[in-house]
Amino acid sequence: MVVLVLGVFTGLVVAGMDLQTAAITVGVGGLLGIELVRRLMQVLPSRRSR
Repeated sequence: MVVLVLGVFTGLVVAGMDLQTAAITVGVGGLLGIELVRRLMQVLPSRRSR
């Protein structure tokens, strides 16, 4: 996961984006991703083995 985030961050910087803007973009994307996973976990039924 860390390699993926660093790769995206490096790609944005190499593509010409400012360092601060790239950091904010990656941070906001991470927060949105976490929220998406939390909502999906609430919506999808959980299977519990007994």
